[in-house]
Amino acid sequence: MGSMVVVLALAALWGVAPCPAAHARSTVAAAAPQDRTGMALRHQLGGRSYQLAAVHPEPAAGRILQEYLPPGQVLGQQTEMLMIDLVQGRHDPVQAAQRKLQEILARREQGDMLANGELLLGPGGSAAVDFVLSATLPGGGLVVEWNAYHYRQLDGALVLTGLSRRAYGDEAVTAFLTGLKERRGPDRNALLAWQPELSRP
Repeated sequence: MGSMVVVLALAALWGVAPCPAAHARSTVAAAAPQDRTGMALRHQLGGRSYQLAAVHPEPAAGRILQEYLPPGQVLGQQTEMLMIDLVQGRHDPVQAAQRKLQEILARREQGDMLANGELLLGPGGSAAVDFVLSATLPGGGLVVEWNAYHYRQLDGALVLTGLSRRAYGDEAVTAFLTGLKERRGPDRNALLAWQPELSRP
């Protein structure tokens, strides 16, 4: 994607993202999902392999969300995820990224003191958000998630490609946050360089 310019950075704390509610969407054939974007079922990113794990169609919204996991991982318990989210129509990638950043700001105001993120502008009107969020699991344990979302307009659709990494429990979270500062930049750059072509946006 080329070099990007940091536009806004929140507090330099690391954070986590809750995600139990993320799977309240309608999921198609979780055991054997069928691609709806014209992409391969497997992808390589940063030396890691990911395979299609779930498809969440929202026809009324003109949207398709596909999630990819490393082999052997299970949705809801994953430590890594690759994501492709398509929304049909003309949309401003920068505005979409700004809305995501506002969600992060709102979480921080609501008490997630680990929530932080930054908005980056790229060539051709593209944009990215690098962020961390946290949540408490029903059993009381902590879950922390780092995400990089890359927004671009392609062939009549807003395309979001995303990479996330997650840790569960205090011990794992401590190790995760310790290593995040060094890993965050290379992981984000790998995502920004990954621009899959889509035949059915």
